[in-house]
Order: sequence, then C-alpha cells, then structure tokens
Amino acid sequence: MKIQTIGNHNFNNRVVFVRVDYNIPFKNDKFLFEQKILDSLPTINKLVKDGAKIVLLTHHNLSEEKMSSINFLKESLEKVLNLKIKFSVETSGEVLENLINDLKNGEILLVDNVLKEDAKNNAESNNNLDLSKYWASLADDFVNDAFDISFKKTASNYGIATFKESKFIGESVKKELLILKRLIDTNPKTRPSLAILSGDSILEKARELNFLLKKFDRIILGGKLAYIFNSVNKNKIDHKEISIKEVEVTKKFLVARKNQLIIPEKYNIFLSLSKEKIYDVHEDSVKKFEEIIFKAKKVLWFEALGNTKYSSAKKGTQKLIEILSKTSEETFIGIYGYNIFKLVNEDLRKRFNHVSPNKLAVSTYLQGKILPAIEILSKTPSELMNENILKNTISLASTLQNTDAKNFQEETILKVKNLKVSFKTGRKKVINIIRGVDVSVKRGQIIGFVGESGSGKSVTSKALININFGAIVDADVMKLENIDLLSLKEDSQWNNIRGKYIGYIPQDPLTSLNPTRTIGKQLLDCIERDSRFKSKEEKIKFSIDLLESFGIRNAKEKFNSYPHTLSGGQKQRVVIAMVVARQPKIIIADEPTTALDPTVQASVLVLFEKIRQEFGISIIFISHNISVVAKFCDYIYVMYAGKIVERGTKKEIFEDPRHPYTWALISSIPENKEEKLYNIQGLPPDMANLPAGDPFASRNEHALEIDFEKEPPLFWINKTHAAATWLLHPDAPKVPMNRKIQERIKLFKKVFNE
Repeated sequence: MKIQTIGNHNFNNRVVFVRVDYNIPFKNDKFLFEQKILDSLPTINKLVKDGAKIVLLTHHNLSEEKMSSINFLKESLEKVLNLKIKFSVETSGEVLENLINDLKNGEILLVDNVLKEDAKNNAESNNNLDLSKYWASLADDFVNDAFDISFKKTASNYGIATFKESKFIGESVKKELLILKRLIDTNPKTRPSLAILSGDSILEKARELNFLLKKFDRIILGGKLAYIFNSVNKNKIDHKEISIKEVEVTKKFLVARKNQLIIPEKYNIFLSLSKEKIYDVHEDSVKKFEEIIFKAKKVLWFEALGNTKYSSAKKGTQKLIEILSKTSEETFIGIYGYNIFKLVNEDLRKRFNHVSPNKLAVSTYLQGKILPAIEILSKTPSELMNENILKNTISLASTLQNTDAKNFQEETILKVKNLKVSFKTGRKKVINIIRGVDVSVKRGQIIGFVGESGSGKSVTSKALININFGAIVDADVMKLENIDLLSLKEDSQWNNIRGKYIGYIPQDPLTSLNPTRTIGKQLLDCIERDSRFKSKEEKIKFSIDLLESFGIRNAKEKFNSYPHTLSGGQKQRVVIAMVVARQPKIIIADEPTTALDPTVQASVLVLFEKIRQEFGISIIFISHNISVVAKFCDYIYVMYAGKIVERGTKKEIFEDPRHPYTWALISSIPENKEEKLYNIQGLPPDMANLPAGDPFASRNEHALEIDFEKEPPLFWINKTHAAATWLLHPDAPKVPMNRKIQERIKLFKKVFNE
C-alpha cells in the first residue's frame, strides 16, 4: 500500500484524528515561536474546507498548573486560523467522546495533552495497544502531521495508524520528506554538495556522519564534534575532555574519509555556570568556509556550530548564517534544528529553501533509519497482521528481555522425570499419550512447549495440576519445591495446589469469565481466603491496582463491569490478573493468545514478561506457534507424539536446531505474505497405534533406516541442548539443512544478536 496524502481525498462529515506537534518552547508566559502551528495550517485548512470533524492530538512538557491557567495553544491556533477552537483537557473517557460526538463539520477540537496517558503505565509513550485501539475507534481517518516525533512509536501516532485502514501523511510531513529526499539525492546535477554537522560527541554522531559521507562531497564539522576531530588530527588530545573510545572512532573516520572532512582550527571555549566546557567554532574559521559554501549547489545544515543558548557560543552559527545568506539563489539550502532556527529571522527564512526547528526525526533520517510512525502509514491492518512474522519475533516491546535460561536463578522449583500419562478407551485398552517426559523449571524462568496439535503439550501441563480427567498419571519424580505431587491422592489435596502454587490459564480463557458476575466480584473470589489482606477494602484496592497495572484502562469502572462489556484483549488480561492475584509459584498458560488478533496478542505476551519481572513467577507457555514461543521463552521443549524430541535454550533451538521436526516447524513460519507456506508432509501418528521406530520417520525426508526400526534416545549436544534423532549418532551421515531453514536460522541469529 502506497502512503496516501490528503490532497486527493474528501473528508466531508468524517471524524479525522490529526497528530500534530505543538510542543513549543515557552518563556515568560509566551511561546517562543508559532512555526509548528504554521506548519500544520495546510493540513488543517484542507480538512476545514472539506467539512471534516477535526480532532487535533498534541503533547507538551509544560506543567499542568501552567497549562490550566493559560491555554496558549488554543489561543494561538484561534488567532492563526481565525476560527473558534474547542478544547479538551481529557484525553480519554466519556467527556472526550461527547466532545467528539458534538463536533459539526468544519469544527476543530484540540486535545491536549496526550502525555497525560503516561500516568497509566506510560500508555502513550510505550504505544499501549489498548489505548491505540481506543483512540482509533473514535476516528474515521488518521493523519500524521507531526514529523519530529515520527522517529518513535507512540500510541497517538504509530498506535492509531496500526488500527486504521484510512490513514494519511499531512502536508507538513510530506514537505519535510520531499526536502530531505532532495537534499540527500546524489544526482550529479546537484554536485558539489555540502553538509554541515555539529554535535557534542562522535559516539553520538557516528551514524549520521557515516551516512552523510556517503551522500555529500564535503562535510563541515561543528561544536565539540569538530574540536574532537581537530584534537585527534593534530594528536593534541586532552583525555579529560575526549575519551579513549572517541579517539578510536575519530581515527577510523580520519583514516577513511579525511579528504571529505572540513575541520575548523579555531574555537571559542568557555565554562558555563555549571563549570561545563562550551565549544563554538570561531568566526575566523567559519569565514574560511566561504569558498566551499559558495561553490556548493546544495547545503544541508544540521544543528548549530555551538550552544546558542549562550551568547558567547553562537557567534560561529551567526557567521555561518550570514555567509549562507550570500550564496547564489540557485543553491538549495535546508537548515534543521531549533538552535539555528531561532537565530534565522523571518526574512532569511524566506531566503533559504527550508528552515525547520525539527531535530529528532531528522537525526533518525540522517542515520539511514526508517521513521516508524511514517512507514506504518504504508501498511493496512491486515498486512500488519500477516507480514514478516519472523522479523518481529523478538521486538514486540522494549520490555521483552533477550535472555537465556542461564541468567536465571539456579533454584529449580519444579522437577518432573519420566512423566507418563495414559487413558483408558474401553475393553481394558490403554492409550499412552505422554511417553516419558522430563521437565524442570527454575524460579522466574519462562519455558515453552511447542508442537502440532495432538503432540501432548496440554496433556503434559494439565498433569502437573491433575486436571486430565480419567487419566492415569505416573512418573519417577514430580516435585514442586518440597511438595511431592505424586503423593497427592485426593482432589481436596490438589485444590490446595491449584491456584495457590500453580495457576492455570486455559486454552479459551475468554469463556472462563462468569457472564452473570462483575469483573470485581470474580477477582475478589480468587483472593477470598487470602491471608495477605486484612479487609475487603484492601482486597478491592489490590484488585483495581492489579487491573490497572495490567493495562486495563479506567480500572475502577471496569471492576464493576460485566464481561460482555470488555474487548477480547481486556477479557484476556482480566483472566491473567485473576491467576496472578494469588501469586502462584508457576503459571501454566495453555495457548492463551489463540483467540486474539496479532496486535492484541503482542500486548498480552508483554504481560507475561511483566509477570515474570515484577512477581518472580515462573511460566510454562504452551503453543503450537513456534514464532510466538520465540518471542520470549527462555527454554523450549519441542514435543512430538507424546515425547520431547528437542530441548534447549531459545538461542540453541533457533540458531542451532538439530531435530528434523524442529527444522520443519521453523521452516513453516511465514517470512512474508507472498511466500508459499511450508507444509510438513504427512499426518501426525495415531497414538493408539504408533508405528515401530521413530513416530516422525514417515514424515522425515532425512529418515535413516534405523528410524523405522528403533526410536531414538535423546542425544545431548551440551548441558542444556539435546535432540532425539539418529542423525546425532556418531556413525550417522552428515545431513545438511535445506536452504529455507538455513535462511531462517541466519535471520534468527541476526535478530537475537541485535
């Protein structure tokens, strides 16, 4: 899907959410400039003309007291637009919804400040999916007209766009992208080209400098960045000011690209009130740039040559502005950064092709990175659900930790050896479903069971809490801390284990809620006899706090609501909260995200990491989807026909899989929507009539003769990694993995090591 612009679309009678950036510097009860408001005018004027119902979402970093007394944004916008603006300090809830519903065609509602939602577990800044989905549900269309925050994923830009089919870039974003594209274009007709880059450290600016060196003929350096290069180039290094790492990186640039770099030799250096050294390029050095600047056909300048909040450190920047103002009108000039913007008067802004206060998104762009809040506009919700699952397996959220089992405490809280589970089927016949499984779980560890339906994952997990009704369970060892689970004979004894020590989230938790009882009553039922609480009020507060910490918006309201009023994702969170409320040692999550769409699934998976981190609870995660297991499990068991066929840490399973069945599961992960899905040939075996040898042999393209005669044992590759395949026998032939699995492994290695 191509990114849509608003120009050819009619928004009459449609509710249009527009993300704008009115986070404007403020001093002495005044905003210092209105440029960002002016930049948003073309988009707003277009929507007003169309007769849209416009909802502007913005943020700022001012105190609530300051903003409650003076609504500068509203007043500035009314003045510029010559229109009355409605204003909402509520960013969610009934008040906001009523204001939106009351909008007439061509009216504008300014919603300020979306960062208020960060009071609820940083919902805005962390791109909370429930908040994103909520805002998206209030709008017919979404427009991103906030360029400078497009480098990050927040609920009000990336999040809303995730759930909207009808989404657009605004006119100011379109303009910024076109100008930046023109500036970095390497067309010979625009040469010689010049970039000017400033900063405080080469470690912070290395990516930008490397990118610009590929796009521009010459680079003028400014600020402390220039001072570092000059010092290293002359081998006069003050190690109190320049670190060893900075010296190493600078030397690499000087060796490879010195001829492209223009390094000033004179600097104004002085101490700030906080005794910090301030660097500015001396005017004499700037004057020496004239000839190079006048020859350039295009100039990109990013960030001031010094810290312009100090009068003594803005002389170099002022001199450079003066020189640029004398260039030929044919020279294409783009200037970025608030510290330069504030020094360029209005007449000069008209003289230059583009002067922008934007900095953060420009920095990302000049590192050659994508701007996620803009890229998302090219993808429909359905495409987002289906595309490239593999690349997204790890980066669901910043809270997910890329850890291995070895990082967890060595204390084993659950140990199972040689677990066997059988069922009677009549005529005294017994079917062996689980055929000797060993499992161990460490405190705070997340382990995953993966395999096709019928492989024995759920039966194994249910055996741990004795809810395989009619099953015959046997094991050499089945111990939870100091509790011998094999000694529990009565159901009343098991009831003391279930919930309190081992919690269970069933395959369809959405039907686990009683539709005739409120969410609150069902939560209170879970902790009714919990000795941690002295009163009902304490239990209610704990329950509401738990709901809120699990991302349930308006938790007090939801506490008194019935299940049918909640979305699928919210119901899922409530069920998980009910299990966590008793703070068990282990939670068994049996396919807990199967009924959810991928975006909601992602937010629920983040919860399990939160549970592990905040409560120290171990989790046994059951899934038929190996890509879901890859997201956050530390140790993985691959099951087939009632046995563990491979086990290992996440990295071992996905970077060095050894069993052909594991190869097949990894190959079946779709890499992109156009790719034909890989199918594992054949069908799983009939557990009532297992064939001789390895049950996977008939489906295994690498099967050996012995596979049809004798079932393989587990061959241990190291202390944590083992696989049950005859291919690991010392006398077995070396079988190479096919190209598809090799590509998958290569990509997993890249993802895990990023």
